Amino acid sequence: MATEDLTTYTEVDGNGDLTVTTSKVDFTTMPANVTDYLYDDKGASHWSGDFNIDFDFELTATNGANVQGILTSISNTVGIPNDSTSFMTYFETSSLTPYLADIDSAGNWDSWAGGSNLSLNTIYYCTLSRTGNTLDWDIYSNSSRTTLVQNITIAITNTAQTFRYVYPVSSIAIGDGSDVTGYVQNLDLNEAVASGIPIFRRRIEARKTA
Repeated sequence: MATEDLTTYTEVDGNGDLTVTTSKVDFTTMPANVTDYLYDDKGASHWSGDFNIDFDFELTATNGANVQGILTSISNTVGIPNDSTSFMTYFETSSLTPYLADIDSAGNWDSWAGGSNLSLNTIYYCTLSRTGNTLDWDIYSNSSRTTLVQNITIAITNTAQTFRYVYPVSSIAIGDGSDVTGYVQNLDLNEAVASGIPIFRRRIEARKTA
């Protein structure tokens, strides 16, 4: 496994809210209603079936009741993931409620579910994964991902949909000026091959038998 080099990603950040280093993207007082995002093009139909994406994040400060932000997501278009076909991890309001969503080409949330409120100044170790027709967001309290804090799961609506772009973080470009500070780091697409079996496949099979 190897974490993504985020300095090779494309940054759209007219407000100067993002700071990108090799393995980490910081967002500082990023308002909900701006257009900020970091993304990379992995090629047409890069994700067409099962996958397993790891990332860590921490939210350190909020200002306002209508805080919103998009964490690691994959999409089939360039732009705010909420606006078009994507699998999206997201949080909102001062309670920092996490959501997992399957969004169609018109920006409709075809399938979604929420989880338990997140806490400030807490590092969460996450896995976004697809197994068949199911999408999961597993949130752990430790880097080895053995202590599960919560799981959010949804049924995928358009199971034939493919994706080419990955977004470590994005604003949502709606709402008011409520803002959030934090970071996403250690994005790992788990696409290295070991012993002839892709890592994401070995991890999915291990979870099935756990």
